[in-house]
Amino acid sequence: MNKKHIKTFLLLFIGYICYYLTRKNFSAATLNMKNNGILNMIQIADLSSVGYIAYAVGKFINGFLTDKLGGRNMFFAGMVGSIIFTISFGISNNYTLFLIFWGINCFFLSMGWGSIIKVSSYWFAGDKRGTILGWMSLNYQLGSTVSKLLTTFILSFPILLWQGLFFIPAAILACMAIVIFFHLKEKPENYIGQSEVKNKETNTSNDKENDNNSKWEWVHLFRSPMFLIILWGSAVFTLIRTFFDDFSPHWINSTGIKEKSSVLISSLHTIGGMAGTVLVGYLSDKIGKGN
Repeated sequence: MNKKHIKTFLLLFIGYICYYLTRKNFSAATLNMKNNGILNMIQIADLSSVGYIAYAVGKFINGFLTDKLGGRNMFFAGMVGSIIFTISFGISNNYTLFLIFWGINCFFLSMGWGSIIKVSSYWFAGDKRGTILGWMSLNYQLGSTVSKLLTTFILSFPILLWQGLFFIPAAILACMAIVIFFHLKEKPENYIGQSEVKNKETNTSNDKENDNNSKWEWVHLFRSPMFLIILWGSAVFTLIRTFFDDFSPHWINSTGIKEKSSVLISSLHTIGGMAGTVLVGYLSDKIGKGN
């Protein structure tokens, strides 16, 4: 990789860690809000559910939009939307508004990963993509851990109250959004992809036909056993991981451990998955040969 490739990797990697600052602040913030009588456990569970439903719907919708608008634009737009609605959540004092703003925030946050895949497909070759994305996937595990460490630090300043657990992560994400806007490029200047090659080899009518066919490729995916196995397997892993992410601080705190310590302990489980993430990415290139 040359310097531009490394720069692109770091922008996406650090950018997605910042995405997690306004997502995984949820567990520490809701623990603090529960202990201060603002939310109860049922309301926290409802907020978590609404957030993940909005995130799932957003992943589907925003995948199509990313192909239309570009990965770089969607990556930036997701940041801006999350900043706005994270701050909106922090200035609210009504449970209904909490539900609305958290759901919209998670919808915007769902723009991040698809954008990374889109931009990475331009910058990193297929035979190295598994390894690159293996390392890239550390960002959400680091993001979860960093977010909890940051919120634990914020909890050291009671004067900030629970709102600080939303305002400060939003401010950091805003700084990163500015960097992304000025420095992230959609693709290398000399990039020649399949669509560019196709345009040189086929006439306009064939191009339109191919474009129309590509719009419906996602329908065929749901007829693929391999795709469905990956889809549902990922869903189960996500269910387990998100339970730990959102509720382990509450479980630990219920044993009598202090609030800050509960959040710190809950951040440790994401660290264990990092080696496995990199290893699987590497093996996908060695065994799968880029497929």
